[in-house]
Amino acid sequence: MSWAEEDWTAGLSGRVLQKVKELQTHHERLSRENKQKQLQLDNIHVSHDKQTVKVQAAGVECSPSNLSSNCQSVVRGLPIVVHERITKLNTKNLQHLKHEV
Repeated sequence: MSWAEEDWTAGLSGRVLQKVKELQTHHERLSRENKQKQLQLDNIHVSHDKQTVKVQAAGVECSPSNLSSNCQSVVRGLPIVVHERITKLNTKNLQHLKHEV
């Protein structure tokens, strides 16, 4: 530690000096953890910004109303797709039966 820190601890009992050292060690560990977490947070912000740019570049709008209308479109189109699939299967079954006869 610096000379100023050593100066203020002069004359303290051994137990108090030990506690001061423990607290300083704890403070240093917390400072390192804080720097790590800040770096992680900065990386998350950068990643978020990149994703935002990608979404905006793709022209995708993720608002609840837009998602709701997209879901409604899918639900409306589902019976048509099901009907087409059933028709295709029936046609295949009919052709298969014709070949058997």
